[in-house]
Amino acid sequence: MTQRVAGGGRLWVAPNWLVCELDRFTGRISGFVAVQHKGSIVDVYRARAIPFWFNVGARIDDGKRAVQICTWSLGRRRLIRTLTEAGFTVHLYRTWLFRGSYFPEHGW
Repeated sequence: MTQRVAGGGRLWVAPNWLVCELDRFTGRISGFVAVQHKGSIVDVYRARAIPFWFNVGARIDDGKRAVQICTWSLGRRRLIRTLTEAGFTVHLYRTWLFRGSYFPEHGW
């Protein structure tokens, strides 16, 4: 089962390199400090029924751990453009409530 965590942090994007670095508090609670995304596909979700200031989410997953990053509606295009320019394939999903935080097929 993949470990999942939510909290604060920073997203680092470079060519074919995507890392979410957790803040000190979240890292202490989770027991790890960063997750480097495995693979070249990043799923981005836009939830229509969630308030616009945090309705965009993406999953950063290394196969053992996963974190959900969130941003606001106006940051969605920048996130997608940055990921695409770094060599990632972005799959955008428009949903009503789901932002990529729960995946029942993986047990988390």
